[in-house]
Amino acid sequence: MAGISIFLLSSALMNSFSLSTYAEVSNQYVYRGNNLRKDTLAPQLGFSLQHDSGWFVDTWGVRTEQKSRKQYSNDSDIDWEVDISAGYQHHLGTDWRWALSHAWVKSYHDLPDTNLDYREWRGNLFYLNTVSLLLAYSDNYQHTNYESWTGEIDLAYALHPAWFGLAGVGQFEIRDTDPIQYGWLGIQRDFRFHPLTDFANWKVRLHYSDSDYPPDYVNLCEKGCLEFSFALAW
Repeated sequence: MAGISIFLLSSALMNSFSLSTYAEVSNQYVYRGNNLRKDTLAPQLGFSLQHDSGWFVDTWGVRTEQKSRKQYSNDSDIDWEVDISAGYQHHLGTDWRWALSHAWVKSYHDLPDTNLDYREWRGNLFYLNTVSLLLAYSDNYQHTNYESWTGEIDLAYALHPAWFGLAGVGQFEIRDTDPIQYGWLGIQRDFRFHPLTDFANWKVRLHYSDSDYPPDYVNLCEKGCLEFSFALAW
């Protein structure tokens, strides 16, 4: 009898969790206005574990290219960035949702005497799947002993049941440096790739970014960066 009770309890606990996986590949990788993998395939993989109570843990990794930033005189053959965040989300009625999380961002590379890791607080507000607002803060960005702030608005407007128009604007700033203003316009097409997948889509986005930040430290999209991507979730 005790064994049956333990089994039922374990089943109930497991049913309270949901796990999703996300994979994407793009021709380049633009993050907060900075092109971290320019004109080179950028594979991405993510996992999300969520509980019915609202708690969640997300893990996400992307192939980057730190050697493209000119301040590094030595090439790095190992360039991966891994982002692990844990937090809580809550629905406000049927349309709105907010989330608060803490993220640990780890950069794997073989550049000598270089630490690009940082931690970040993130607050999100969502309206359906149409509008999302991000506010992010780090008290020691990439071990520079400087704070950083990010504000971003992301829009996805349904043009057709399977077609979406994409747009967004944002600003990233490290204390005592010039901010990076960035934005994008694009289009997305959703479709069913395989019965075992939740969704698939391809996206085309034109990114633009501008700043007086020293060019040796960033790869901006001042003349535009055209990004093509294909994604699967299951």
